[in-house]
Amino acid sequence: MFKTVFAADIGSKCIKCVSRGGVTAEETAIALEAGARLTVAAAGNAALLHRSGVIRPVRDGAAANTRMLALLLGRLACEKTGKRTTASIELHTAIPHMLPAVKQNALKQAARLAGFRALRVHDPLLMGAIGADADLFSDRAHMIVNIGAETMTCAAFANGGMLWQGFADEGSAAVDRAIQNWFRDEHRLLIGERMAEIIKQNLNKLSFDIEGRSADDGLPQTVRANGAELRAAAQKGHTAIIRFVKDAVKALQPEAAADLLDTGITLVGGGALQFGLAECLSRELPKIPILTAKNAVTAVADGMNAVIFKKESRAAAFKKLFAEIRAARSSATAVEASV
Repeated sequence: MFKTVFAADIGSKCIKCVSRGGVTAEETAIALEAGARLTVAAAGNAALLHRSGVIRPVRDGAAANTRMLALLLGRLACEKTGKRTTASIELHTAIPHMLPAVKQNALKQAARLAGFRALRVHDPLLMGAIGADADLFSDRAHMIVNIGAETMTCAAFANGGMLWQGFADEGSAAVDRAIQNWFRDEHRLLIGERMAEIIKQNLNKLSFDIEGRSADDGLPQTVRANGAELRAAAQKGHTAIIRFVKDAVKALQPEAAADLLDTGITLVGGGALQFGLAECLSRELPKIPILTAKNAVTAVADGMNAVIFKKESRAAAFKKLFAEIRAARSSATAVEASV
């Protein structure tokens, strides 16, 4: 049976799909046919066109609904690869090693339920570093921070190896919650997650109309907020992200932390593009360059694309390095055995 490869960087709000050497982003959402329990009407971006029956099967970086995630992965894999079933498709996905075992197993169970031929798991931090074209073979440490909607991961690399990694059950959704709380307290206006997300994407506006419901009488209400108010609301949500990055720097060995003065910290993930986040980090860490990858949203998927489909860039170098390490260890073992 011929093998077809499909890779997915599964996020709570967005799933980045890799097939045939191309990367596309889809909403982590699925819509079922009316009155049908397991019949898929649409998946990804197309699912949002259905006003009812839309399900988001991923929460906190893990499968909240394993069966629905299996249906989503199967539908997207078939659409992107042109296959009718998943039986001949090999699924590659990025799962943080520090994610609790229960959550890792839920994601793997979804792949099994979807009927894929095989499952291959990659380290999202390494894939993100490769996708962002970070110089991981330098003898000076470089830090990568992956900011998702509901999780954050961080790692420091040097000499082709990982020096340290960290994980947090928080992400850019903390900014959404801060925005909701701010408008409730300051304007007595209740807004939903979708409006909070829209506000987060428009923090650079001079003014913005906020639609919601009055906390006093429960009736629909519109409030016009200026840009300063919007940014003040969002900055409270940046606190968790800033604390996570600062704690990561403090966890490094002194020599590695000193290297960051030159190599800096690279931000990847959808949360890295938040307006004002890089500036906030620069104020808190004034001597360390804060860099946002040009392909921040798709960096992990781009890394998997390079490893799976391409032979150039740093992906091939990593494969060669790991092969040399295994060969060296085998030789050392053989020498010890002969002695």
